[in-house]
Amino acid sequence: MSEAVVAKAVRRLQEAVERGSAYEGLQSAKSVYHRCRSRRQYEASYNLAQQGAQVLLTHGDITAGVELAKMLTEAYVSDNVPAGSEATQRLLSILDAAQRFASSQPPAADLSQPGPIDAACQQLAVAGIKWARGQEGGSQEAQRLHTRMGELIWSCRGWHGLAAAAEHYTRGADLTAYAAVLAACIQESGAQTEEESWHLCHFGERNHESFSIKTLLRALPLTQKLELSLRPYLACEQL
Repeated sequence: MSEAVVAKAVRRLQEAVERGSAYEGLQSAKSVYHRCRSRRQYEASYNLAQQGAQVLLTHGDITAGVELAKMLTEAYVSDNVPAGSEATQRLLSILDAAQRFASSQPPAADLSQPGPIDAACQQLAVAGIKWARGQEGGSQEAQRLHTRMGELIWSCRGWHGLAAAAEHYTRGADLTAYAAVLAACIQESGAQTEEESWHLCHFGERNHESFSIKTLLRALPLTQKLELSLRPYLACEQL
């Protein structure tokens, strides 16, 4: 029965958004959400918050979408939900919806500053990471959220957002993805000289205690001279 309630609420939200009444749809969805909570239908409340946020974010209602998504993280904390893959996947799917919308939009005029999408999603990611870290064995799930947020920032802002994306990539678990971002950053920013390339390589090394120069070498189109300059670091990794 609770699944049918969620499906109906999400459908009504979708219809409201499509006719330009997102606020009305949000309030209706929140009413159903709180009803589920009062009846201890916790899984239904999680699913409604997730699916509702996805609907709103997909249509570009960023503030409303993140508001509903943050209700999900608050419920996780309140209910002491274990940091497992299913719970984290709900948050990841919300960030995916935000990125799909961001990808459909023209680039912002000023990419040096956070845009409305990545700024709002940053709030959600931080809340989700805080929840995961507060749970036993939740560090791996926190890393998944960090990596996904790094990907979203990179998608929205490119090399202009490297420092912000690195804050997440360096706390994530996917060093290969981080190395690929640094490689793309060299190409996108127009860094052509060995000195500029080296600074980006060293940036990656400094920003992650276990950052592998080998990983970076596989991703970056380095010259022979630059590879020679990295050999001392490679030797250290082999010890």
